[in-house]
Amino acid sequence: MTILALETSTPRASVAVWCDGAVVREWTFQSDRSHNSLLFGPLGQALDTATPDLIAVGTGPGSYAGVRVALAAGLAISLAAGIPLVGWPSLTACDLPGDSGVIVGDARRGGFFLAEVTDGRLAGPPVIVEAGELAARTGGGAVRTFDDRLPVAQAMRVIPSAGWLARRVAELTPSERAALAAATPEPLYLRAPFVTTPKPRAAGGSPEGAGPSLLSGGGRGGADFG
Repeated sequence: MTILALETSTPRASVAVWCDGAVVREWTFQSDRSHNSLLFGPLGQALDTATPDLIAVGTGPGSYAGVRVALAAGLAISLAAGIPLVGWPSLTACDLPGDSGVIVGDARRGGFFLAEVTDGRLAGPPVIVEAGELAARTGGGAVRTFDDRLPVAQAMRVIPSAGWLARRVAELTPSERAALAAATPEPLYLRAPFVTTPKPRAAGGSPEGAGPSLLSGGGRGGADFG
């Protein structure tokens, strides 16, 4: 099985080709908010390297725009070439001792997320805690993080990668991959998206404020959905 994997949930993004149990090639690039302009060079090289049987996309949590760029690119290739597309949490797509561990990160709005990975899979949805709870919830043990700075002294930096993402998806059973391919991949939100409704129109039909907008948990800037 050949897997094309895209992981763009953090500023250090990557594209990888996985074939017969190993990463054939992996391309990495650094981008804060311009994944859309940097992704397609490595993606084109990956498609020139091999024809995938499956496309895997990291679903975050992470960059609001970054994850969507990979999802859009993966969906376009899937529709054009008739290749199945699956989404898988970026939280598992990193090197963890024994494929297990606790990952923490900035959830914005003064909160932090905590997620447990067991045998390469999320043990449950990420939990949001306040800064004061973070140390107690991690049990004082070693934790991993995708962020540069966190109020946890023992946090070790890890970075999700397309190579690890491909490995996690390859480890799934055929029936699990088929079930994922049958559903449309969605970003892993730390907070549920919410919708604002338009204000009542004034006499004459002019709106009394901004129209409808869809805001994810990351806020109005759309930079993150933490």
